[in-house]
Amino acid sequence: MKYHVGEVLKELEEDKINCKKAVKLIKKKEIKRIRRKKASKIKISVVNKSSNTSIKLPGIHFWFLRFLANIGISIANISIKRGKEIDEDLKMALDILDDIDIKVFIKELKKCGPFDLVHVQASEAYVRIRIL
Repeated sequence: MKYHVGEVLKELEEDKINCKKAVKLIKKKEIKRIRRKKASKIKISVVNKSSNTSIKLPGIHFWFLRFLANIGISIANISIKRGKEIDEDLKMALDILDDIDIKVFIKELKKCGPFDLVHVQASEAYVRIRIL
């Protein structure tokens, strides 16, 4: 019998099987692996129906997003070195944030495949950030 990992986890959650049985079923070679398409873009939409305004950005590729983030971090670091007045919390955040962090974050988003990262809806407006 072939199982999906999701089915095994659901049975475990419903207490139909114990943890050891679930691990054995997941480790078996009979489990069907569901191939997901890797995500490659982020798309942002903001719509307000009451005022007939909308902002719909086209899909931005992750490589371009990473490039822009690196430029932003570089400019911020240069401005800190030049002695511009910057909040202490911002300085600490820039010290912590690194190109590696951005790379890891984008890598994890790509693995998940397409999904809605943010979807907030009110009566007349919504904000949606989708990973495509």
